[in-house]
Amino acid sequence: MNLLYDPALNCKIIVMEGNKMESDFKEIFKNNLIREIKKAGLTQIELAKKVGVSASTVSDWVTGKKIPRISKIDKLSAIFGVERKFLLGNSFSEDSFSPQGCEYVRIPVFETVTGIPLKTKDFVIGYEVIPQAMAQYGDHFALKIKDQSMEPVLSEGDVIIVQKQSDVDSGEIAIVLVDNEEATVKRVKKSPIGITLIGDNASVYQPHFYTNDQIKTIPIWIIGKVVEQRRRF
Repeated sequence: MNLLYDPALNCKIIVMEGNKMESDFKEIFKNNLIREIKKAGLTQIELAKKVGVSASTVSDWVTGKKIPRISKIDKLSAIFGVERKFLLGNSFSEDSFSPQGCEYVRIPVFETVTGIPLKTKDFVIGYEVIPQAMAQYGDHFALKIKDQSMEPVLSEGDVIIVQKQSDVDSGEIAIVLVDNEEATVKRVKKSPIGITLIGDNASVYQPHFYTNDQIKTIPIWIIGKVVEQRRRF
């Protein structure tokens, strides 16, 4: 991990390598969760019932194997009677969440994304920064929108912030790789028999449906979820 200082932000910018940010956050979240479970006097099975997940899922959280989705983190916060930041942060100090103590993480902006594993090294066209609180959810990268298929939501030239993950909820916008070619930014609609990739601008991109068999044989990969849009005028 390298630290830079940006006078415009009056903050430290963290330059992370590999998956260190995600592994660090898993450790922080695990320790905070264990603390709150003990304070609440709950067993893992009891907590699982309150959250609405399996006992094995809670076990994955407390052993640091997995990080819950934000909806589950909010539910945990409500159960324990604490703010979300007390589960996500590494300190109870308000200073760690103040502008004076803020930290940002620098992530690359890619012109295009191809292949599994991702082939991106030759396509870096710049950098963006995201708050450390956002980066703690996992690895992120940024991508520049190159067409008009997602207008009016996303316009050509916009930069989107993407959280790396292999699945999204139906209706969310994802980065999808089809047949190991260049990735596309589309809304994903799920059904029991497959998925449909939808462009919000139907005049540019008509919906494409893929069966569950095609998802495996083509193949179709979800490589990230769009979590933020940045537009410059």
